[in-house]
Amino acid sequence: MRTIGFFSREGDGFDGHIATLTIQHKAVILPNLNRRRKDVPDFQVFANGVLIGEARFPSATSEKCFLSVTLDDPSFAAAMPCCLIDEGFGTYRLVWSR
Repeated sequence: MRTIGFFSREGDGFDGHIATLTIQHKAVILPNLNRRRKDVPDFQVFANGVLIGEARFPSATSEKCFLSVTLDDPSFAAAMPCCLIDEGFGTYRLVWSR
């Protein structure tokens, strides 16, 4: 697993930074206010005000993964699966795997 971001809890969402080879921006993970059905993600991920992904609470109980995150960008070959891991004390680490 590779770390691509760090976040802190801010109210109902998360505030932090994502750094990949193509994205290096402040980012936020905010509750999805348009969530009216179960198939709609719990959160949306924004970098510089642009929607770059979504996040859901994991369907299976996971000791490590607090949120299952999917990031996408036109420069990516495919959507990037990630996991937001609770590091304790209100801090979170975003890791990806292929």
